[in-house]
Amino acid sequence: MAQNGKMKVTKTKLLQIIFILLLFGMGVRFFIYACLAFPFIEKSNKPQKATYKTHHVVIIGEAQDKSFLESVLKGAKEVSYDCIVELLVPRGYAATENLDSLFEYASFIEPDGIIACLPENFYPKVSLENSKGKKIPLITLNTYNAELEQVAHICTNQSELGRKIALEGAAYLSKGGAAEGRVAVVRLTPDFSANYSTLMSSLTKT
Repeated sequence: MAQNGKMKVTKTKLLQIIFILLLFGMGVRFFIYACLAFPFIEKSNKPQKATYKTHHVVIIGEAQDKSFLESVLKGAKEVSYDCIVELLVPRGYAATENLDSLFEYASFIEPDGIIACLPENFYPKVSLENSKGKKIPLITLNTYNAELEQVAHICTNQSELGRKIALEGAAYLSKGGAAEGRVAVVRLTPDFSANYSTLMSSLTKT
């Protein structure tokens, strides 16, 4: 009997040790992710209304898109009554590496959804899944990537954008009384995608 009692005590202690080690392991994992991700992340620090929130959405993008993403953040906060909305952008302009760090961080904190403004041909290295293996819903802005699994894509209609640039350019030139003139379209990325071709075709036709 005494031996059985001793075995029970030993098993209890063993379970306690395993539980403590698991907690310690989770703490170490969080610390590693925090050390890797936090130096690259600039968070929005404007608090939302102090009401009970049941969901969490993260907005991710490049540093140069910060002003645009702050507008997205403002709009999302205005329509989300039960949702915390958080903006994450890299502190610097080394976009690709920092964006991967943001996606790693977002995957770790397991939000209910991610809104991402991505550069062309960018594909996150990390799998966007929560701890239960369920996909985290992704909405992309600006550039469409057919290889990326996304629930929705929100983008400017390139054909309509080309038409508007042409009309506004013509209106600007006519104000100066010029019979003819030049309009320059400045593109930040060197590659010529289908979006660019559509925009320029619409512009020249208009």
